[in-house]
Amino acid sequence: MFGIKRNRSAQITILAAAALAGILAGRAGLAIDGYIVGVSLALVILSVSRRIFGKIYRQARDNRTRGASIFWVLLMTLFMLGIWRGNTTIFAKTALGQHIGQKVTLAGQLADDPARSEKNYTVFTIGNAELEGHKTGQAVRITAPYKELKRGQRVQVSGKLQANLGSVPARMFSPVTVLDTRISPLEKWRQRFFAAVHSVLPEPIAGFGLGLLVGVRALIDKPLQDTLTLVGLSHLVAVSGYNLTIIVRAVNKAIKRVSLFSATAVSLWLIFGFMLVAGFSASIVRAAIVSVLALMAGYYGHRVKPMTLIAIPAAVTALYRPSYLTSDLGWQLSFLAFFGILVLAPLIRDRFKLSQGFASQVILESLCAQLLTFPLIMLIFGQFSIVSPVANAIIVPLVPLAMLLTLVAGVVALLVPAVAGIIALPAAGLIGLMLAVIDWLAHFKFSSTSLSLDPFLTAMTYIWIVVVTAILARRVTLHRQANSPS
Repeated sequence: MFGIKRNRSAQITILAAAALAGILAGRAGLAIDGYIVGVSLALVILSVSRRIFGKIYRQARDNRTRGASIFWVLLMTLFMLGIWRGNTTIFAKTALGQHIGQKVTLAGQLADDPARSEKNYTVFTIGNAELEGHKTGQAVRITAPYKELKRGQRVQVSGKLQANLGSVPARMFSPVTVLDTRISPLEKWRQRFFAAVHSVLPEPIAGFGLGLLVGVRALIDKPLQDTLTLVGLSHLVAVSGYNLTIIVRAVNKAIKRVSLFSATAVSLWLIFGFMLVAGFSASIVRAAIVSVLALMAGYYGHRVKPMTLIAIPAAVTALYRPSYLTSDLGWQLSFLAFFGILVLAPLIRDRFKLSQGFASQVILESLCAQLLTFPLIMLIFGQFSIVSPVANAIIVPLVPLAMLLTLVAGVVALLVPAVAGIIALPAAGLIGLMLAVIDWLAHFKFSSTSLSLDPFLTAMTYIWIVVVTAILARRVTLHRQANSPS
């Protein structure tokens, strides 16, 4: 059952799931000594070493027996590693977490683009905050009297540290002292890109396009932010990265007809360009990992199951930062959306013999991603506009194309300003049309009526989706078997 050669994809998926299960157990309070994890890791290394365990290998009856032994050792090791990582990274046990309720002085770099709140405050996040000169590895959300700041600048804040919900575990209200205004060359290029987009696209088109592209709500005008919330589209700028996956898959499929090498090279450069523009945000990096794994597997002729492509990045990123799994909405939305794109959409396309053209692929994958993320969005935000289904059905499938056109317009404006105005016309036309539809829907009297899901209904919705996916997979498999040459 557990032969390494025969079921490699399934085993990798199970191993990744074991690591995730361990993290959940550790975050729930289950603890394990780090020395045990170290010994277990050492056993894994030793068990796969022919030089040290040559006699055991020679005595094994076949590769399947040896492979099964290695698999179970890896399974238990990853489970224990997950427990250890999950438990030791509980915020209350960290150096910063032990100062909740106390006045502290922190220093660090701005990890995101500062936003301006309704009450004229500047809101930003310090990544890897420094406490008494020591890096804590924790992020802190800062609310400060309004001040012009840029991502990458080094600042100092002082105030009462408070617990916070979500992926950023702590928050503070404090004036800001700028320690260093220098930003990295990468961030300077990114800021020039933003300026280039504004030079060829008018507001609010430029702000909305950039907001979609990098997932920064602060880039969008406040009236438009309110309109997006009204029609149930505020999640568009809480980017989970899945739109990058849709774009890369569609572009790769279109160019692959000409050359596999060209398709792979263009797709990799596209991924790199998106990461540059987004400032290597966590959501885009997650999508990049999934996309690169799929591209490399396809280029070298390996068939990797979609669940494996999802499981590996999920386990790696969650082991790196266990809070992603339990409290990061962007992380959760990302992998739900990846499931819709990589698993559900192909099954629907194969079962119902749908077109595999560029437009139909983008629409189908966008709608499947939307289906998987909606229940969680409704649970967390507690509202679902009555016009939201219509707004999402029309707007969401257009988002990947709008992101791509905005990226192209900005890059051309940077490199060849003379023709940028013409190149930016498709982006201006598409985003302008999207904004017109959004504004039209917002003017319905019943658009502000909202609905929500409780945890039980959310769980039942996802169970139903999993059951339907399993039924589709079974029918597609039977259909392939019936039509395969005997």
